[in-house]
Amino acid sequence: MASVAFFDLAEFGLRLLTPGHEGFVKWATSIREGADLSRSAVLVNDSGQAVVALGYVWRYTTREGRTQTSRHENFGSSMQMDVLSGRAKVVADQASFLLAGSKRLITEEGMFGDNTDVLRVPPPVGGYCWVGGGMRGRDRQREDAEAVTLHLDYAFLEDGLCVGPDEAGRFAEITDSMAEQRRVAGEIVAVLDQGGTRGAAFDILQPLAQEGPGFRASPMFAHMGISQLTRSELGELRAWFAAVAEAPGLALRRPTSSSPR
Repeated sequence: MASVAFFDLAEFGLRLLTPGHEGFVKWATSIREGADLSRSAVLVNDSGQAVVALGYVWRYTTREGRTQTSRHENFGSSMQMDVLSGRAKVVADQASFLLAGSKRLITEEGMFGDNTDVLRVPPPVGGYCWVGGGMRGRDRQREDAEAVTLHLDYAFLEDGLCVGPDEAGRFAEITDSMAEQRRVAGEIVAVLDQGGTRGAAFDILQPLAQEGPGFRASPMFAHMGISQLTRSELGELRAWFAAVAEAPGLALRRPTSSSPR
């Protein structure tokens, strides 16, 4: 049987309750009955803040030393981008963010749960789950692994602090993307103020919409902007891009001292 190890971010209030912890089974089954709990953990958000976005990694190492990685991330919503850009605040709804005090069950198949444990409202039928990228189903190297580890890689908190080792490099990507969005939005506002057409604005946005390898936040912004171009009146259109250009930002930052991991 493979050894299993868990690495959390407890120093920042993001704890993993593992099968050896008292109360693990109770919390895990309250989130999802029937889940395989042999390689699972319950993430507890004791940071005092909502988690806007989160990434974690499963690693499987064989006897020969080969390692396979399964990365899971929940970036993908315009609400997350609006909060990280400073254009909006965290909303205490059921699933957009991991609210303070809430818990999630992390399994090899994905992360399950929602905020009903802190909102005290009935859970939706079927519940919520996001599985991110990485492996699906059973995999030979995963089956043959002698060592399995679960790492919390990064978490963006609602005050802009990004904690964790961030092997995925999301802090730099998001920071650069937010600056790019403000620059492009300002360019579009200037074009509109000079009598430029929607087509001219589209030409500015279109390069950002190109999906490339890896993760990029700018395509999401570009698609949002293109949607505005197709459905908004001119005054509303200008106001939307002006809000992006003038957004103060969330002061995204890393801890002054890095995680001891």
